[in-house]
Amino acid sequence: MKLYLSSYGFGNRPEEILKLAGANLKVASIMNAYDYQATEQRTVKGNEQLATLRELGFEPEEVDLRDYFGKSGELAAKFQLFGVTYVGGGNTFLLRTAMQLSGLDRILVTRIRDDSLLYAGSSAGSCVLSPTLGPLAVMDDPEVVQQVYGVPAVTSGLGILEYVFVPHYMSDHPASDAAEKAVDAMEKAQISHMALTDGEVLIIDGDGSEETVVS
Repeated sequence: MKLYLSSYGFGNRPEEILKLAGANLKVASIMNAYDYQATEQRTVKGNEQLATLRELGFEPEEVDLRDYFGKSGELAAKFQLFGVTYVGGGNTFLLRTAMQLSGLDRILVTRIRDDSLLYAGSSAGSCVLSPTLGPLAVMDDPEVVQQVYGVPAVTSGLGILEYVFVPHYMSDHPASDAAEKAVDAMEKAQISHMALTDGEVLIIDGDGSEETVVS
């Protein structure tokens, strides 16, 4: 299992993504956490993500999960081309729901656990690996999913991590106050969590027993 999970953007150690990658440097770039934005804004953000991945030495291609809603077989075949996926930030619930509607959730769980895919994520892209997303509703509005996709939000995580990933903690970010509220609530409820400050990255290379947070 290889994971590179950033609180914000590519974090302070983007070169580590290339070190974790195998021989297949083709990257599926996922931007669906940003589907609530206007098309022009989403395109700009997506192009920035692609440009950074190219600068790091990868061969990225955006895969829009909306094109695969109800077509999980096609998406599974498409994903066989990639050795890496990079999942950008935005609304965690929107991203998680897009993963379920397209079948990407099942693809990721299988390929992450059999170590055939490096998963790199930022913010929402990191959060979706949590066991549950409910505690993050104070940071991201689940109702956006109904507005954008016309279905209720999925609140279960992929369960790759054994704790809730909380980004933007104690950071210069608009969601930082909400992150502190989420952490406080989880501490009171004794919900296992990990909070990262922007710039920090959680790296897992192996069975998950060894985790490293770098800044």
